[in-house]
Amino acid sequence: MEHSKDLNVEAMMLDSRASDLDEEERPENDSGNGHLKNISFMCADVTSPDSMIEAESVDLIFSNWLLMYLSDNEVFKEYCQAYDAGNSFELSLITFKCIRAYICWLWQKVKSTDDRRFQRFLDNVQYKSSAILRYERVFGEGFVSTGGIETTKEFVAKLELKTGQKILDVGCGIGGGDFYMAKNYDVDVVGIDLSINMISFALERAIGCKCSVEFEVADCAKKIYPDNTFDVIYSRDAILHIQDEPMLFRSFFKWLKPGGKLLITDYCKRSGTPSEEFAEYIKQRGYDLHDVEAYGQFLEVLQRELDAVEKDRDAFIKEFFQRKTMMTLLVVGKQS
Repeated sequence: MEHSKDLNVEAMMLDSRASDLDEEERPENDSGNGHLKNISFMCADVTSPDSMIEAESVDLIFSNWLLMYLSDNEVFKEYCQAYDAGNSFELSLITFKCIRAYICWLWQKVKSTDDRRFQRFLDNVQYKSSAILRYERVFGEGFVSTGGIETTKEFVAKLELKTGQKILDVGCGIGGGDFYMAKNYDVDVVGIDLSINMISFALERAIGCKCSVEFEVADCAKKIYPDNTFDVIYSRDAILHIQDEPMLFRSFFKWLKPGGKLLITDYCKRSGTPSEEFAEYIKQRGYDLHDVEAYGQFLEVLQRELDAVEKDRDAFIKEFFQRKTMMTLLVVGKQS
């Protein structure tokens, strides 16, 4: 793609009536915003070497139409000076999501590292577009893992979903389970996945869908939601990709509303040392797999802790409620 050499507004806006629009909107913009002294307006070509914008001079770049006019190389050139202080930089995709009629991208300028190696592996190897279509052919429309719609119906029924509840699907894939929940239970579903390819498929399938689904490229280990946001957190066959699972579960606990539910399915391995071939496969995929006994032990520990709290529930609530009240009184007294 060759960048336009014409700097007139018709060429830049791809509109033969651009001059008329410019004459109408610029005075309106100036009238509405001219009193703001912390805003400067200029007409300029961002790709021009004569640009008056200094390197590393801004904290945030916002554009409504940028990708329609600039090539990938031009975008990178403007945001990442390739030899900045001897470091190599790249644009790291933080998130992209569909907002009404728009698709919104958020990138961050970062030093080039191997932090995105796993995401690249997902999109270039395990979940490249052809692989996604192959998985879907095997597991059914909208699904890329075992069980498809039948196990989805079985597990979702256990959640006893109610109209208007908000659901977070971690590792949503191409959205089959999310569309099912939104259409059949009238709930609001947010699906996140680290794979750009997966979310691209999901967004495409969401076009024309008359149900409340929202998809976003995001790393669940880094994503932040306000406390008490979701009624249900749902994750199918995705937690094996996470190395620091305790950290993730702490996040889940904060994001869930009081009384909220967490449903997870995951792959496991048999007891003992795996074969060399399977061990290599696990290593290549970066999976964190446990055997059935380990999961059973995990559940037993959780049940013992829950039983201990339930057994002494009234005393527990009384002690910690009183402690919290006393701390509040002390803080208020100190302030006054």
